[in-house]
Amino acid sequence: MNMLKKQLITVIGLTGMTICMSSVYATPQAPVGCGTESAMERLYKLNPSSLQEAKSLEQMTLGNNHAIRSTAASSPSAQLVTSPTYVIPTVFHVYGTSFNGKSVDDSIIIDALLKTNEDFQGLTSDFNEIIPEFSGVKDTLNIEFRLAKIDPYGNATSGIVYHANACGAGNYSDTNVANDNWDNYKYMNVYIQNDLYCDGTTNNSGVAWYPDTSMSNAGIARVAYNGAYLGLNTSENFRSVLTHEFGHYLNLIHTFEGSCRKPNENKCSSTGDQVCDTPQVDHSSLGSAANCMGQVTNWQNFMNYSSQYANFTYNQVSRSTNAINSAARNTLWTQANLVATGTDNSGGGTNQSPISVVNGPYSGLANSSITFNSGGSYDPDGNINSYSWNFGDGKQSNLANPSHSYTAPGNYTVTLTVTDNQGSSASSSTSADITGGSTGGNELLNASPRYGLSANTGQYLHYFIDLPAGASNLQVNISGGSGDADLYTRFNAEPTDSSYNCRPYASGNNESCSEPSPSAGRWYVSIKSYSAFADLTLEASFTSGGANSAPVPVINGPYNGTTGNGVNFSSAGSNDPDGNITAYQWSFGDGTSSSQASPSHTYSAQGTYSVSLSVTDDAGATASSTTTATISGGSVPGGITDACATQSPIDYISLDSGVPVCVTSGTGGVLYFYFYNEAATSAKITTEHGSGDATLYYRASNWPTASQYDALSANPDNSESISINNLAVGWNYIMINGSHSGMSIQVDTQ
Repeated sequence: MNMLKKQLITVIGLTGMTICMSSVYATPQAPVGCGTESAMERLYKLNPSSLQEAKSLEQMTLGNNHAIRSTAASSPSAQLVTSPTYVIPTVFHVYGTSFNGKSVDDSIIIDALLKTNEDFQGLTSDFNEIIPEFSGVKDTLNIEFRLAKIDPYGNATSGIVYHANACGAGNYSDTNVANDNWDNYKYMNVYIQNDLYCDGTTNNSGVAWYPDTSMSNAGIARVAYNGAYLGLNTSENFRSVLTHEFGHYLNLIHTFEGSCRKPNENKCSSTGDQVCDTPQVDHSSLGSAANCMGQVTNWQNFMNYSSQYANFTYNQVSRSTNAINSAARNTLWTQANLVATGTDNSGGGTNQSPISVVNGPYSGLANSSITFNSGGSYDPDGNINSYSWNFGDGKQSNLANPSHSYTAPGNYTVTLTVTDNQGSSASSSTSADITGGSTGGNELLNASPRYGLSANTGQYLHYFIDLPAGASNLQVNISGGSGDADLYTRFNAEPTDSSYNCRPYASGNNESCSEPSPSAGRWYVSIKSYSAFADLTLEASFTSGGANSAPVPVINGPYNGTTGNGVNFSSAGSNDPDGNITAYQWSFGDGTSSSQASPSHTYSAQGTYSVSLSVTDDAGATASSTTTATISGGSVPGGITDACATQSPIDYISLDSGVPVCVTSGTGGVLYFYFYNEAATSAKITTEHGSGDATLYYRASNWPTASQYDALSANPDNSESISINNLAVGWNYIMINGSHSGMSIQVDTQ
């Protein structure tokens, strides 16, 4: 049976395509599934030429898949031969302000597009949770959908256009789509509405059309999607339905298309989803159950209806790659069009400021660590090079996601400033509401108050403090807040209403217990709520007896870094055996110092510096420890940016020209990278930063080895460089070995 004729016969009606797991999502209306097959059926009936074009694309896909499989057979990984990096300029048209009570703004769209790119690129955690039967065929597509930065008239744009409320973008012929479209050969158009078919139904999820030049010529090629199910407006899993629709835009068919029949096993390239590494699926609600032949299906596939969207397969990526190169899509990703739409690496036009997302507000307890998060911060036309946090208490950090402890309750203003690769900065602020000290444990430390304590009437709070031999003048106080709290102390056992060493039993919350000559050992402290109290402060203190024990400094280290970038020093683990550390003093070996417990310091010159930490306890005793800080060259003219300052390490990926990548740390094994050349004649491969001694290899025709390579760089550190002239079109391969960490790699082609 002709594959497209079969496709017409087996179309599933839109109203019968309710997503099988919709009950999981607890939405007011269960979302209704994708309408792509119904949409394509209508297109082929209206335009027989479109059906013929689809047949031609299928023939090209079938032929190219055979060629790609042949290439893959000799490749170390099928993932490495699928395609170069494709950048697709994208514009979102948003109609209205309410989508089943939810809103759609720039942040929702940016987050949704980021996550869809991560889906295609295999960067989600679910990609690593594929069931074993399909872990060998899962694949990624080197594609990035980027919001346009230049509109069709040459003006700067965010790539997001807001319109008055409208409906009908899911219908083949729609006036708003035709009137508002941006050139379909230059931009991928995504239309966000609530009622996709103008029928009063607001729970249809989305629809997209396969590549078709007649639609592109008419300005109606598109993805139509319901804003109620976009990004953060829905669950983490259901947001991947946008990825599902983008898959249709790239000619991917539902995995459940057609019926499950044994004869179709030998016709996998022309039946069902026309992909041979996705087993037949009986129907859209099959879920993880076996199919009609008892086979496990790829139920986690993005083109299924799934409770865990996770992967595309190798053959699906091959099919999408052919679609990207079809007449209806192949102008989108050309270099000339990327420049025209501002989506090339330079971003087009003047530099745009980065976006700072401070998240928050934050809350926590005094003397307890809070983790701050810059997630969502990005640069529209480049990369974020640095982060600077100001916690509002005089402390700062240059980590992307730092942890910080406040020493006293209060409401603090927290500011995050991000700086991009062209020097532009942006800031955002939030608050950190800090209440009393940590209640996670009940041990009291000498002269370390507990803040913000509260209890209901009749409730007890229990604590203890350990006194060393010779200690004197034990003093336990409660104060502040509201209500009426009663203080009890007792040696070697928890106090009760009738057994205690001290119980002032006064009105209010200001009570004290004193033991001038306390026994060494454990003293128990209890607070009983005579009437409900809140915001109470508790403090226990004593005078150390005998000879004071010196504090113990823990300098950690040795440290490594690069010039111009902050190095984070840590005193974690430092302690005083018989009291508390009251002061820290760091000397960084370059004439500068800090009194912070865990400071950040930036060196201006390369070298190995002697770093010392001195700590002082509450009795005035001081102790010191030393380590080293080895500083290598930072980002200098002609060098590359320290990508590890803002990125997580990675390997085995395709490199884009001019974009630095943080390399996975190595301990003597080998790591691989690769890049695709379309038209450049030369390339330079550079590694810099971090510590260790890496060796860089390059080979044009295949993966390099220690004995087979076209070029080699083996300097006595991580600073390696290989220049390539007469660069061939196609894939190029890179290998790194040796022990190294914090290293960045960059390819520059011209």
